[in-house]
Amino acid sequence: LRVGRVVPRQVSFSIFGLYESLRPFRFKIQWDISNSAFLPYDSSAYLACEKGDWLLLRQLLAARKVGISDTTVYGDTLLHIAARANHYDMVKELVRAGVPVNAENDFGRTPLHMAVRHDRGYEVSQCLLGSGADLGHQDIAGRTPLHYFFGETSQQLIQYHQEDLDNTIQDDEGMSIAHYVAWTKSSKLIDIHRCLHADPASLSNTDEEGRTVLHLALQRGNLQVIGYLLNHPDTNAFRPDWRGRTLLHYATESRRTQTIDILLERGFILRAADLEGR
Repeated sequence: LRVGRVVPRQVSFSIFGLYESLRPFRFKIQWDISNSAFLPYDSSAYLACEKGDWLLLRQLLAARKVGISDTTVYGDTLLHIAARANHYDMVKELVRAGVPVNAENDFGRTPLHMAVRHDRGYEVSQCLLGSGADLGHQDIAGRTPLHYFFGETSQQLIQYHQEDLDNTIQDDEGMSIAHYVAWTKSSKLIDIHRCLHADPASLSNTDEEGRTVLHLALQRGNLQVIGYLLNHPDTNAFRPDWRGRTLLHYATESRRTQTIDILLERGFILRAADLEGR
């Protein structure tokens, strides 16, 4: 049991444990000790945030029908709701009104997590970062705002904020930002380079299943990234994962014959079996 924080608004505890053959897990218990109230999903304030109606929300705040620190049953603040819904003006006004830009919900996610996770556009994320949002903030699963499936918002954050990236941060599944960037057909080689600019060696880092960036790029059939990684061989990158699944196992999952052909041309054995004989 670890005391996570004690602040005027709330007390939170993080509990860490082990399950499934010593695989770590954690969850957080949080008690709200402030005067803030729960924000129902059908309330006027919640709906105003979702619709981006700052005029209505400002009236509700002035009439004290909602508090600036009110949260939903899952701990989402007004700023979480506005960020998730991609309302730039609402986000800007709520930050000015005093909603903490790095406020956590019950899952440890900040408004920036919500904006990036739902791929709501760079403008809102840029506003949050300009107001002090932490790009390296980890939720209770160890994920930063960039530890999600690659999208347009994360691509722009990686492009314009690469100096703030830390590819050594791994979530509870052992995945780095580069793992997520490679795990899609839409990312480009430059996106991988930007992730690795400060620590090129992290390219060979494995996740909890023994997968490197190359394994995941093969699984998604990202030919540009695959070609680069194969031309810059690394011992760890070519190894099977912890279940004995080879690079060819991952290539077949992409359902792209080009992905399989690339490996066969380089001498990879088609009949190689994993630990279960497949």
